Amino acid sequence: MVCKLANRRAAAVAAVAAVASAGMSFATSRSTSLARPLRCIGLAPAESADKGRHMLLARPIETGQLLLREAPLLCGRCCLDACPCGCAGDDTACGWRVVRDAPDDAFSDALAWHAELRQRAFALADGDRTSVVRVSCLLALMMQAVAVPSLWRWLRDDLRAASDDESHPFVQHSASFAAELAALLPRPDDDETGASAPALASWPDEVRAVLVRVQSNQFRLGTAAIGLFRAAHLLEHSCAPNARLDLEQPGALSLYALRPIRGGEPATICYHARQREWFAQPAPVRRAMVLSKLGFECRCDACVRGEDGEATTAGEACAAERMLDGVVPAVQACLNKQSGDR
Repeated sequence: MVCKLANRRAAAVAAVAAVASAGMSFATSRSTSLARPLRCIGLAPAESADKGRHMLLARPIETGQLLLREAPLLCGRCCLDACPCGCAGDDTACGWRVVRDAPDDAFSDALAWHAELRQRAFALADGDRTSVVRVSCLLALMMQAVAVPSLWRWLRDDLRAASDDESHPFVQHSASFAAELAALLPRPDDDETGASAPALASWPDEVRAVLVRVQSNQFRLGTAAIGLFRAAHLLEHSCAPNARLDLEQPGALSLYALRPIRGGEPATICYHARQREWFAQPAPVRRAMVLSKLGFECRCDACVRGEDGEATTAGEACAAERMLDGVVPAVQACLNKQSGDR
């Protein structure tokens, strides 16, 4: 029977402080192994008015050199026989433990919906399960973030949305999913999330703001997982990138140079997995698609110069991608299906 979300409400909000207290040990235990890049070669964060936040090369890099290797700070996975947080059975780094063991069943409704989504996803044919898998992954990631105030604060205060345009479909579609999540997830206590937190009118507004930031900065890790990375989320998009991402087990990303890169040059990746096909599109088409799907105007060198054609440095398809093609429509399709079944 499909979960009836309209009847669900967050349970035991008063227990959130205890949930947060339990979560802090988790955040501390992960800080040494997951919160920092496993390896970072000559990359430094930077910010400029025209490019926003990005990663610069501190020194010249040769083709094929490893620039970054990083495990996810947060991961959401849709699976039947493994942990939804992607911890590979290591209980000391398990984010799901904090959610599962929360006092007073604070996440009971959200856990029930997540379990149902997982069962439903694997009962569907491959072509029909995509939207359910993506909603399951987003739900798993958001539950872990709410359970650990320091992670929630990072998502809300440090990440930036791809678009601040309230009329953009990406932002608008996130609102309906955020309303469902806000009814299921307990709001972290103000004392735990920080006195300097931006004042938002309501819990659904805060959830929507975080959801937009998550979807703007997430990486798809294969077909059934998404991850957020403390360093990799700063990598700038380019239609003709100078670096590429490889997906390693268990969910770590590695960044390699596709060509010699000068010191002081930003490290760039293509947010679309099929990079050759993407670069083959005319520059105006690429820019229109980025604006439509991601909410920002592409100002990479290739688009500014109007370059298009077969990519010579883009490499083969990546297993990890940041292009949001299909993410918001998939979420909306899943919610529409649920509404129709109620």
